[in-house]
Amino acid sequence: MTTSPFDASPARRPTLQDLGGGAKTEEDPKPNPVTMITADDANQWGNVGAGVGAVCPLAIVVVTQTAGAYSVASVRAPGTGVVAGTFTVTKNATGDVTLSWTAGVLPGTIAAHASLQGGLGDYGAQVTLPSATSVEIKIKDNSGTAQECSFTIFIY
Repeated sequence: MTTSPFDASPARRPTLQDLGGGAKTEEDPKPNPVTMITADDANQWGNVGAGVGAVCPLAIVVVTQTAGAYSVASVRAPGTGVVAGTFTVTKNATGDVTLSWTAGVLPGTIAAHASLQGGLGDYGAQVTLPSATSVEIKIKDNSGTAQECSFTIFIY
């Protein structure tokens, strides 16, 4: 495999098969396990890589808010084609924002959570997945009043 599964079209999470299959064996003469890579080493790396790939965020998106206007400030993702321009921010109402992306760019999304920025300990965020290509973030203070603030969304 020369292309990351995160960069496939459509994108997907890596499997053990992508990482060597986890069934390498040794032939004689066996390598020195202290100075050489062994089949056990390769199998372990494949198992760990597949496990991490199964649970890592598909994207971490920083969304900034200034005077009620939202924009994508930065993106971190295992897929090299996932960039700020991949995402569209739509303000639905005060404190209600939808972040959407092009189908096939991220593997099947199963969860998301938000971290609010700016020391807003009295604010909370409700995150829902209304579709396979979007998340909705609703920000409210402790009294239930909608509020505007910057946030980071972790998409899994």
